[in-house]
Amino acid sequence: MNNREVIFIRVTNGQLIKDRILKLEHRCRGIAHQNGNMYITDGSALYHYTVDGRLVRKIYADTCTSREFTVTSCAVSPDGDRIYVTNEDSYQLVTLSRDGKLISTLTDAALNHEIQLPSLNVTDSRQVLVCGDWFPTIIQVDRDGSQILDEVITKDDGVTDPTAVYYSKKKSSIIVGMYWNNDIMVFEAQWQLKKDNVRS
Repeated sequence: MNNREVIFIRVTNGQLIKDRILKLEHRCRGIAHQNGNMYITDGSALYHYTVDGRLVRKIYADTCTSREFTVTSCAVSPDGDRIYVTNEDSYQLVTLSRDGKLISTLTDAALNHEIQLPSLNVTDSRQVLVCGDWFPTIIQVDRDGSQILDEVITKDDGVTDPTAVYYSKKKSSIIVGMYWNNDIMVFEAQWQLKKDNVRS
């Protein structure tokens, strides 16, 4: 995470093979991919790269503070219209348009992360899931990142320090990785994620 490189892995005959390494001029703390575009954070800014490693531009930077954990994890919607970044220092989820314009900032104690980077996942239906650490939970926020819609998984479900989340539409399940014990838990989605009123 703190190295200035991105390692590309390909799958060949069921095996993970190191394909190539992209060297960066900045650290890599968070990364997301969408339709040939890569979005990489360095702790204080978000950069847009092509998948072949060409820097397009710096999309967003937090200029309100000199602290380094203000642009950490990132995720992008399937259509590329929304980019989500976490401000670990201020307990915030920041939502941007594809050109980097600020859409909303959501501040909530559930976004408090003492140690690990908070993970984000945007489902194929553009539902946004965010790991909460201090209050171990997986929350769902609306598409514009302006409000929390639901707590879909809580500590009562057995999660502790969740640091990775992924929704599998094929399996209709949420996969959660924990920080301290390296456990992975799979939850059957016997409920449905809340449908957001999607606006164009």
